[in-house]
Formats: sequence, C-alpha cells, structure tokens
Amino acid sequence: GLRTLVKTDRAAIVSRVLAAYARRGVFRSYSQGSGEFRFRWLWNLPFHLRFDEKRGVLSFPKLLSQIPSGSVLDRELRAFLKSCQSPDRLEHRRLDPKRLAVRYANRRGTVGLTFRVAGTNYEYGVRKAIQLVNEVFLTFLNVNHPNYLVEHFSIPEE
Repeated sequence: GLRTLVKTDRAAIVSRVLAAYARRGVFRSYSQGSGEFRFRWLWNLPFHLRFDEKRGVLSFPKLLSQIPSGSVLDRELRAFLKSCQSPDRLEHRRLDPKRLAVRYANRRGTVGLTFRVAGTNYEYGVRKAIQLVNEVFLTFLNVNHPNYLVEHFSIPEE
C-alpha cells in the first residue's frame, strides 16, 4: 500500500508549495510559523492559512467577513464552491472531492474554508486550496459581487 506520510513530510510539502508561490512573486510579505502562514496576495490583501498536521487540514479561518448567513451572497458562494467540485467542470479546473474535501463555514457572518487532504495528496491539496480561494475572489466575487470587494476590501472600482 501507499506509505503514510509522516507529519514532518506533510508540513514540509505544505511549506514548500507555499514558499514556491512566494518565490514566484504570487505572495508578498510571506511568513510562516508553526502551521501558520501569512502573506499578502490578491489586491495586496492579507491572508492567513493554517495547517493542522495531525488532522491533515488546511484552513483559511477568516477568509471573508460580513456575509450574513442565509443571505444571497452566502447562498451563491456555497453554490459556487459546489460547482467547483462538479464532474461537469474541466478536469484541470475541478477540485476532486476524493482527494480534497472542502468545507464552508459561516459563523456569525465570518466565512472560513477548510480543506481536508485525503491520503498523500498534500501538494495537490495546497495547490487546489490556493486555486479555489483565487477563484472565489477573481471569478466569483469580482464578477458577481464587485460591490462586496469595494465595500469590504477597499478595492478600487474598475
């Protein structure tokens, strides 16, 4: 069977993939502590990514704020995330739920995304988590809810 990745391997893979984004200039002001990664990314916004080695879980705990639970934006965002895992989506753009399970949580208007890596798919998991967050901002919010970005992140209107 597949060799189980020991925790240090998992952490090393996660660090290596994220550091590569920083080296390529995708992330700015990149820093990492134990299981905590902070960087500036889309529109130079600050991002915080956690990695729980024991559980094999990557999370963006406070990705978006001021999205009332049950609001149109909340419902559309949930539907968008589901569509990213759809077999109808082109394979290179699809998130494979057998390799990476995504959970959306909205706690009192603060949205977090959690990604549970299946098996040894850590490199895949990190890349897909970053790709999905990128799509949430650039494809979903920027296209469907530009006012949200302007109001909550002071992103200049086009």
